[in-house]
Amino acid sequence: MSADQKTVLCGKCKIGLEGPTDPKPESVFSCPRCGEGDKLKNIHRIVGEFVKEETARHFQQKLRDVARRSKFLQFKGNTIPKRSHRFVVDLKL
Repeated sequence: MSADQKTVLCGKCKIGLEGPTDPKPESVFSCPRCGEGDKLKNIHRIVGEFVKEETARHFQQKLRDVARRSKFLQFKGNTIPKRSHRFVVDLKL
């Protein structure tokens, strides 16, 4: 697996999904433990939303940390809420 490839995990069980070895957009992948599954195209959409939210949350936290150490900067705004997602990846941000 290359550096830019990630294993898609079940959002509940944090276990890799199982499915066909030669997937197509309509292929179904599912969690071997709880059975949560969906078509590959929907999984891509859900994981994309997860990555977008986690990246934004990470960036927001870094900005907040910088502002706390600065005499000249203030960080105001709401924290990005943490949502649950059916499918996730381990981003290691």
